[in-house]
Amino acid sequence: MLVIILYFDPDILRQETAMMREMVDKYFSDNWVISLYLGLTMWLPDAWENYKAAKSAINNTTSNNDVKLLAQRHGKSLKSLIPRLADLLMEGAVTKDLLLENSIKLLTVLRESNICLRWLLLHTTQLPVTVTNHKRTRQLFELSCKEAGVSKMDIFNLLLLTAKLEQHIRELYGEVLEQRSNTWDKLKEDCKVRLEELADVFGGQQKLSRIQQNKKLQKWLLQRAEQIKKLDVETAAESSRSAVQIIQALQEARGFHQLATNLQVIQYLSETEKNLLQMVQLVSAKDESLVKLQIIGDFSYGWELVKTFSSLMQDEIQRSPKVVADIRCIFIKLSSAMEGAMLRISEAESSDIISVSQYYSTSLVTFIRNVLQVIPDTMFVLLDQINRLQGQLREVPTRLEKDKLKEVSLLDKRFEISRLTYQVSILSRGIMALGKTLVGVVQIDPKKLLEEGLRRELVNRVSKLLHTTFTFNTRSKDRYGDLRNKVASVKSAMGSLRGSFEYIQDYIGIPSLCLWQEETSRIINFAVEQEASLFLKGHLQHNSEYQSSVIPIPVYQPVQDDISRNFMGRISREILAVTDSQSSVFCKDEEQWFLIKPPNSPLLGDKLLSCLCDGFGIPGMAGLSRLLGLMTVIQMQECLEFIQKECSESEVSKTLSLAREALGSSFCTIANPSKIYGSYTGKLNKTIQVLLKQLCALGQLSELRQLISNHLSKSSMFHAKLLKSSVENLQHSLLITSFSTDELMESEECGELIYELVHLSQWLGVDLPGKQTYVPSPLPAHNLELLLALLLIYFAARCQLSPSTGFLLSKRSGELDGWIAISGVQLLLNHFNIQMKERIVDLLEQAQSSYKLAGDENQSDLIRHVTKMIEKE
Repeated sequence: MLVIILYFDPDILRQETAMMREMVDKYFSDNWVISLYLGLTMWLPDAWENYKAAKSAINNTTSNNDVKLLAQRHGKSLKSLIPRLADLLMEGAVTKDLLLENSIKLLTVLRESNICLRWLLLHTTQLPVTVTNHKRTRQLFELSCKEAGVSKMDIFNLLLLTAKLEQHIRELYGEVLEQRSNTWDKLKEDCKVRLEELADVFGGQQKLSRIQQNKKLQKWLLQRAEQIKKLDVETAAESSRSAVQIIQALQEARGFHQLATNLQVIQYLSETEKNLLQMVQLVSAKDESLVKLQIIGDFSYGWELVKTFSSLMQDEIQRSPKVVADIRCIFIKLSSAMEGAMLRISEAESSDIISVSQYYSTSLVTFIRNVLQVIPDTMFVLLDQINRLQGQLREVPTRLEKDKLKEVSLLDKRFEISRLTYQVSILSRGIMALGKTLVGVVQIDPKKLLEEGLRRELVNRVSKLLHTTFTFNTRSKDRYGDLRNKVASVKSAMGSLRGSFEYIQDYIGIPSLCLWQEETSRIINFAVEQEASLFLKGHLQHNSEYQSSVIPIPVYQPVQDDISRNFMGRISREILAVTDSQSSVFCKDEEQWFLIKPPNSPLLGDKLLSCLCDGFGIPGMAGLSRLLGLMTVIQMQECLEFIQKECSESEVSKTLSLAREALGSSFCTIANPSKIYGSYTGKLNKTIQVLLKQLCALGQLSELRQLISNHLSKSSMFHAKLLKSSVENLQHSLLITSFSTDELMESEECGELIYELVHLSQWLGVDLPGKQTYVPSPLPAHNLELLLALLLIYFAARCQLSPSTGFLLSKRSGELDGWIAISGVQLLLNHFNIQMKERIVDLLEQAQSSYKLAGDENQSDLIRHVTKMIEKE
């Protein structure tokens, strides 16, 4: 406080040499590092560098000889205090009785320990970056470290032992104060009863060998018993004086012949004196003692400096997990450091006390969480070893020859797995030793800390695995082979990690499988949400519902020359590249893509999706489907904008109008269909080519989503049959309800239900991607049905019937895929009224009949196949 006040009158710092000399000699003669507020420190030689009088005064007290003496004194003090503290912390060394008898001595030891700890922490632990350029400050720091002759481990041991003794004394004092009234009444009653029994002996009511009756002595003992009865713990000063007087009277009474000659009487009197003395000591135990202990143990100066011991704490925990119970005392000591800061805010009656308390409590909990994170980290290291050993074990057959039993059992490896498992359980018990601890206004639950630590390490490992594995080479000649290998690699790694994680849950008392499912789902959803920000306007990462400050999901830099933000975007775009129509062809019956060139090897299908599902899990597959759905939305918007733009242009609109006049009614046939249709498709060739490309992209996305949905549907049929049936029935009920009433469907509760239902439908594969509408139903452009009909006729003329795929395939390799193109058209027509499809079918049937009458059976047959697919629901 004095240092701060001086800055309000800088002339004193500059000119008042005598005054500064007096103040420095009185207050800063043995310390030049000042703690201002919760870890904020000031090095006076650096702070007063520009103030002449202050600089002269501080230089006078920080000569090399003075610094050497101070450092050596505190170094020797540390080496003597550590064994003293260790002796006091031995079991049974400090009890309630000893605490009451020697409270001043114990507080003296704690005062010396905290003084030594404060000086060493402030002057030798860490040099702040802000003062490293000041030469004299740096010299003082180096000289202090050298002359003190103590290591960081020595200072940490002093901190640990001091915190443990403070906590032990605080707990004992708390018990004494809590039980003071009951203990007082018990001791008082015991003293009174003993004196009354002695009075009865001297009065003749009770017989005791060689004791003669003495009425005067009986009366005196009864008077003392009555005095003891009047003692009250609430009137501490008066009761203490009375108890001391009674003790003196009993000691003087021992001189009587009748009292001094009988051992039983002497024992009674000695025990009474002892109880009275305990009552006097009990009266002296007040709440002020705890306040004094709080002041002595103030650790606000170490709020930031204690973080330099994080690595030492973690090393100690790794070496012996049980030490967490001891380190807990340091956390409590840090917690008490907040009280001084909160006191001033409380005295000012500020409304900020809650937010400030929450801030510092959260900061301390974060520090504790970071220190104890070494336990989950070590657990995962052990899990890696367990996983590796489990991979070397072979399943023991049901029937085995006796001679081969030892060979198959692999007892050494099984013993090593048991040993590693035991180490994991020891780590778990170590963190549980922390117990529920109140840190500021936040209570720490060790089980929750362990669970959060495991979640954090799991998230880091899974995120890193997915990020590093799903990085693709766009110039690779075998992109499908690379994709298959990477998916298989992720499947193997995730399966091993999940297996070992599930194996260990019984030994740490935490449902690891539940943690696995929750965190992998969160990682996938966060990745999808991040990737979706490329498509959604106003989407901000820091508003993510899946990101957490306690268990953060790491965000990696995007791969160079790749628009994807994370692994979800990369794998979705790699799948789109593998199934591109230029290099592959889709077979609807097989539900699989095949390489278009010989040997027509299979590409993406149920086999790869099963492998991907094993690695990604159901959340990953649903997330991939959702991401492809967002891509479909963007593609559909571009397609509709293109159609609207083209149909509004004069040339295209004029051409379509002329085609409408030339074709006439759909019931009429065209005399020369090849010439008529060829003429108009030729004029619209540019528009048709662009639109056909966009429709193929829509069809590819739709078929991919449908393939994923089918796989999820089959999986849920085996693993969640009841849930799937329930969701399907609920969907059916909501659809029926929507036809009967609109008010219920527009309610907020129903909106939340539908949101959850959509989420579950995607996971269960009952969402039917091919029949969904991705954008609001637009107004159809003028002559749109004619444009699409001409497009389909153009498409049929460029294709031929393929016996391999069972549908149309372009005559030129890699130009068009029949299934994909028609799927895109069907997806587009889902966004319009059913009459649009009917008009297109009428136009296609007109073309089919015209070609047939003209003798072109081949083209008529191709158009018939197209018409059949368009009519199909």
